[in-house]
Amino acid sequence: MSSLISRSRVPRAEWDGLVEACAGGWVWHTSDWIDYLVASGREDRSVARVSDTGHVTGINVWCGPVPADDPLPAPLMMEPWLPGPYRSEPSRYAPVGSGFWTRVLDLARPPADLWREMRRSYHALIHRAEGRYACAWGDVDDLRVLYDAQPELPTLTPGQWRCVERVHAANRLAVLVARDAVGQVAGAIGIYVWRGRSYYGHGRSRDKNVNHLLQWRAIQSLPLRGVRWYEIGWEARPEDDEKARAIAYHKKGFAGERWWITVTD
Repeated sequence: MSSLISRSRVPRAEWDGLVEACAGGWVWHTSDWIDYLVASGREDRSVARVSDTGHVTGINVWCGPVPADDPLPAPLMMEPWLPGPYRSEPSRYAPVGSGFWTRVLDLARPPADLWREMRRSYHALIHRAEGRYACAWGDVDDLRVLYDAQPELPTLTPGQWRCVERVHAANRLAVLVARDAVGQVAGAIGIYVWRGRSYYGHGRSRDKNVNHLLQWRAIQSLPLRGVRWYEIGWEARPEDDEKARAIAYHKKGFAGERWWITVTD
């Protein structure tokens, strides 16, 4: 016999230990990331399956928009692991169910090949930025200073920043920073990393072209951190607004493979 309990009843270390132990585990399933979603306004309905001996044998991550009066969904559980409906691992295979396309770069390929497949106009932008900025791995504060300098753009809540800091401290978020000749932060990107995979999650810049340089430096240097796959971002859907389509077009310029993300509502 087994029973289901909420995530709040599972010790944090035990929950994250199961994520670490599972082949399908990723940053999205850790306590820090679930807390990040809650801080953004979502409701945590994640549950764990517990055996009659008190051992956690499976977990289901579910963080959706806060509902009005609808009841909790019946959780789907598998032994020993189900990634959950928030976000699954990208797949090269044919789409299954609802979801969206994303761009994934294979960083095991020669950098010369990745450079050649990149959108040609990016080459000049990167070369121009190389003469103005130096890139190096930095800290969450380097990213936050750019967010604070652009309050008119979407930002993170204090709770989200605390979660981002914890993920960075656990070496699951790498922050790449571009500085100008006097050491001022001109741009920064945050990349989530886990077991040879990575995901571009955050980005801000004072110069609209510095992001091209940061992405190229990430492509060059992530393999040194043991990363094989770099998911640079989703593709726009027909219903997305003009801004979303512009962001997706920018990411598409770095080429890569087209992979499918299955998302279950």
